[in-house]
Amino acid sequence: MKSKIFLLAIILFGSLIPFITFVTSSTNNQTILLEPENIKEGDFGIDWTLKEIFSNRAISFRDYYGKVVILDFFATWCGPCIESFGILRDLNDYYSSSQIAIISIDIEYTEKTEAEIEQFAQDNEIDWNVVIDSVSLADDYSVLTIPTFFIFDQKQKLVKIYTGVTNFSTMKKTIDDTLDNSLQRPISEFWSNNWYWFVILPFIAIISTVIFVQRRRIVQQQYEERKKKIDELKQRERKRKLQR
Repeated sequence: MKSKIFLLAIILFGSLIPFITFVTSSTNNQTILLEPENIKEGDFGIDWTLKEIFSNRAISFRDYYGKVVILDFFATWCGPCIESFGILRDLNDYYSSSQIAIISIDIEYTEKTEAEIEQFAQDNEIDWNVVIDSVSLADDYSVLTIPTFFIFDQKQKLVKIYTGVTNFSTMKKTIDDTLDNSLQRPISEFWSNNWYWFVILPFIAIISTVIFVQRRRIVQQQYEERKKKIDELKQRERKRKLQR
């Protein structure tokens, strides 16, 4: 019985390895630092850590791996930025928190205090993350116009850049396409990344079978030897009784 359980455990573990590899590779954070002049669609986003003004906790770009991320660069004096907050609010209400994350980044690091930015955000009913650009992200992303929106996929690759007020339907289509691409991940990617396991697994099965058969043979042999010894002891005992 123990031998069968051992064999099944080996086969089950071997069969799960490709899927463990698949899940691990799909959730591995791979954000890298980019040079500003090289930022383009398909590149990984820049990782950063800034204090979120509402919660006073540090948040990082890598914290949102697995979600579609919208970075919104704004300033308090920017009328189009304020207009865009309504669009972002609609997007934030439309999608669940497990699907997207919106982060508004104020570029007035040396001009406005944290308290002023927080009051501005409250006045404009911003109910998503807001940070102040104290690490010059606007420069790193070569932001020349505000508002500017950077949309990243779940692997934190840049999908689209929008400058100026961008309507709800345009942003929604980009987000929907990004979410759909993730849900409809081609199976070919899985096979191409894990083909070698399907070569190894048959060998694991063969080796496990050999071990199982060999172990059964040893157990059977030990059983027969014990039975033989017991029979010999019984025969000797009978002889002793007859001699008496």
